[in-house]
Amino acid sequence: MAESSGHETENQGGSSAQNSTRTEPNPQNTSNQAGLAKLVWTPAAGQRLRLTLDQDAGDTDTEVYSARTTTVMPAGPGATSTIRVQDLDGEDHQERNRVQLDYEFEHVLPGVDAGLFQVYSQDSETEQKTFESRQTTTVSPRGTVVAPARRFREFSFDQDAQGAELTMASAFQTGAAGHYLSYGLEWTETDTAQRRDGSATNLTTGVSTSVVIPDVFPV
Repeated sequence: MAESSGHETENQGGSSAQNSTRTEPNPQNTSNQAGLAKLVWTPAAGQRLRLTLDQDAGDTDTEVYSARTTTVMPAGPGATSTIRVQDLDGEDHQERNRVQLDYEFEHVLPGVDAGLFQVYSQDSETEQKTFESRQTTTVSPRGTVVAPARRFREFSFDQDAQGAELTMASAFQTGAAGHYLSYGLEWTETDTAQRRDGSATNLTTGVSTSVVIPDVFPV
């Protein structure tokens, strides 16, 4: 079992401004856990079974100061909108689990000198979330409207894989020449699923929508 933690990677940036002019790394905290266990059993001479359990997981939290931007754009005749990204946080998580059984044998099957049978199952998942706070101020001849909003985006990627492999080897002689033949079978199956989701909530009215330009979630 092993655990580790860390922070953002340093660079040569000289600006620690909490906006888009920042050149130093954004603050980041990382943590990782990993575990590996093996069980080996020798049922008879020339045979060995090995069960392996392998797991790792990690989390990364990021305060994205460099995403704090201000954008001004036209909003109709005589009107402008100023969009200020006030905060953007990222949360990433990944996890992988694998179980594998190996069976090694020698001189168990007729004509087969050695072999290895493996069967495994593995699942992995990756999840990325972003939380954004922004404020849109629209100034027009009719007055000023301030609309604070919260945006949420999520990306997930899941993959399940199973497989089996049989490898065998046979030695034989043809005349004065010796030969060593390797052969086998392999089967694999992988299922993959991914999804992007998100929402935007007007904090003044409480109205939420799944339309977060340019996306209409989920996709």
